Amino acid sequence: MATLCLPIMGPIIILYRVLQAVGQGMTALSLSLIRQVGFFLPALIVLPGCWQLNGVWLAFSVSELLSGLLALVFYARLWKQLQTRKKAPLIITLKNGYIIRRIATWMKW
Repeated sequence: MATLCLPIMGPIIILYRVLQAVGQGMTALSLSLIRQVGFFLPALIVLPGCWQLNGVWLAFSVSELLSGLLALVFYARLWKQLQTRKKAPLIITLKNGYIIRRIATWMKW
């Protein structure tokens, strides 16, 4: 029961790392705290009263599902922020050899 929503955990952790990479480390920290303190602890308190030991194991899945839904909201907000940034001017991209240098730099990495 604890692993029902385990596939959701991977994208959530990736979102934490992306948030840290774009300079929003406090947002990643708050998302992580909400996941543990806001979702997991209340589920751990409430669910065993209804389903005894199974409720304890189900608390993991419930907290993962809720934090996955919250992560979607944060991801949508981050996506909008990243889309509104200015793109490289057309003049720069048309300069002689610009695209080749960009691809060569990318391939080195």
